[in-house]
Amino acid sequence: MTVNSVATDAAADTDAVLSVLADGRRRTILRSLEGANGNERSLEELAAAILDDLSGMEPNERPSRQTILTELYHTHLPTLEEMELVVHDREDEVVWSDAGESALELLDVIEQYEADR
Repeated sequence: MTVNSVATDAAADTDAVLSVLADGRRRTILRSLEGANGNERSLEELAAAILDDLSGMEPNERPSRQTILTELYHTHLPTLEEMELVVHDREDEVVWSDAGESALELLDVIEQYEADR
């Protein structure tokens, strides 16, 4: 393996993590898990956290709880799992954080950027 291929792999990994964290709902999931006792939450708790984040939207524009649950199960959790940021136990319907310190620090930077805008 060459130095250039290692640098290319690292850049691709960074791009992939940034792409995943670009989605506000995924950031909400990670923050919710970070604040959970034992870092474990049910899908219902995660859906509630996302809906709380969307509380400023007009009621007719807000997605339903079922829509959020479907997106969690089929889109957001598989994406976060693929990046090894969460573990989803489908049998017990719980999720816990597997995000390392650097991923959470990156999340802090993104949130600070949003707050400064």
